[in-house]
Amino acid sequence: MSESRTYWAEPCNITRLDPPRLFKTDERQLVDYLLQNEFAQKDLLMSNVSEARVIEEHDNCPTIVFRIMTNQVLVAPSRSVLLEGEGTDRDGMKYKMLFLSLGDLSYEIEFFRGDLGPFLSQPEPSQLHIETRSL
Repeated sequence: MSESRTYWAEPCNITRLDPPRLFKTDERQLVDYLLQNEFAQKDLLMSNVSEARVIEEHDNCPTIVFRIMTNQVLVAPSRSVLLEGEGTDRDGMKYKMLFLSLGDLSYEIEFFRGDLGPFLSQPEPSQLHIETRSL
């Protein structure tokens, strides 16, 4: 299922994936990089990341939503911002990253450029400057 939103400088096509898919290599590298930081709910996510599946992707930015798909009974974390980060796109435009808990064993890694335009390159985890949130 696909929908289009125009809160960006250009329309952002969002695709809900059915069935959900595994992380792409660059997405998994980003998740692994984020897991190197301290944040609330880190233990829950670390112990279940192999069960995570991407359920939503965006076409003009590297934003993804993923969910822990498990039959275990887990306590769903509350909605919150887990980490914030920033970096610079290929043309020098600054971008922000938010790592969010959506409250139902779903997580979003959201990216947006300062001009709200489409990304010119995939963010490199090592170039992302992370601000750790208080636990």
